[in-house]
Amino acid sequence: MVTTDFLGALDAGSGLNSKNLVEALVSAERAPTESRLNTKIADSQAEISAFGLMKASLQTLESAFDALNDKSNFENSTVNVSGGLSTSGAAAFSISVDDTASVGSHDIAISSLATADRFISAGYDSTSSSINGGTPFVLNVTTGGTTTNSISVSTATPQGIVDAVNTADIGVTASLVDTGAATSQYKIVFTGTEGATNAFTFSAGGVGETSSIVGTGDISTADDTLTMASHGFVTGDILTYDADGGTVIAGLADATAYHVIRVDDNTIKLAATSSNASSGTQIDLTGTGNDAQIFVGATSASSSTVTTSNVS
Repeated sequence: MVTTDFLGALDAGSGLNSKNLVEALVSAERAPTESRLNTKIADSQAEISAFGLMKASLQTLESAFDALNDKSNFENSTVNVSGGLSTSGAAAFSISVDDTASVGSHDIAISSLATADRFISAGYDSTSSSINGGTPFVLNVTTGGTTTNSISVSTATPQGIVDAVNTADIGVTASLVDTGAATSQYKIVFTGTEGATNAFTFSAGGVGETSSIVGTGDISTADDTLTMASHGFVTGDILTYDADGGTVIAGLADATAYHVIRVDDNTIKLAATSSNASSGTQIDLTGTGNDAQIFVGATSASSSTVTTSNVS
């Protein structure tokens, strides 16, 4: 590139600045080429950035495939199916496969539906017929084979039983049905909830021993219990206490009837009323007395209080 104006220095020429003229001509010549080069550089940089982005994406995909490099990830699979097939919204059934499963299609058919337990009582002449001699009692309802609810029936009539069961709200309902028979036309129908886990049974008072003798060592004032081996009583049974001439158990009164609260097969507590028995409110025993103590079962409050049969 010309850096010195030789013509001007020799005082020759037309007076033009040859240096500026040459620089202008060179710049004009160079501009298109420089522009093309800059464009190529920008394009190359864009391509490099695109390749970098693609490489990063491929690395992410590679990491995802690395997580699936064990074929066992594809050998076992479980599918739970609900789709409104169960009332609870839980899975109606599950399907599991492993690497030995054959390719194919399968049909699933429901062979039977879960039903609810239903029991029907013996007949009564009216909805207000006296049951258990009109004496309040306790109905023990066991659901699922494990949970027992003790229901106090304060009005000992068919309608009273229905009202007590429905008020308890334990998953078992009761209703009165008029069969249209000439006599004993009213029957109580007990209905549970669908499913084997909701199966239920029930019992009423008076199915235990007719009497039991309790020694002072069998009385616990710490937890208000009486120990009677294999007593057979249920909550609501009526026992009359007889001190038999000995010192009365503190908290009880001689020749007085009490209601059983069943603790287990060998242990009971006592309640003052049937409603206290059903709620688990026991009498506070503060002394064991002495000599043998006798408890006599009230056989009039027998399990025939509500005689029922299973309805399929």
